[in-house]
Amino acid sequence: MNIGGTNVTTPAFLSGTNEVTSAGNFAGPNGQINWTSVAFIPHGSPVYNVALTFTSDQPFGTVRVINYLD
Repeated sequence: MNIGGTNVTTPAFLSGTNEVTSAGNFAGPNGQINWTSVAFIPHGSPVYNVALTFTSDQPFGTVRVINYLD
């Protein structure tokens, strides 16, 4: 499943200097899994960072994350 194809509850928005945040959820094997993505480039750095956070009210089992940047 592509995270962009999940239920996006917070579309991408500028959340700070050089920082974009979005959030959503999808059905996991044991219930809903919520995700938050914060993408940022530290000032003066050539490095693009993405922090993904997953939460759930239930243990959500195995989640496979593949990050691709084109």
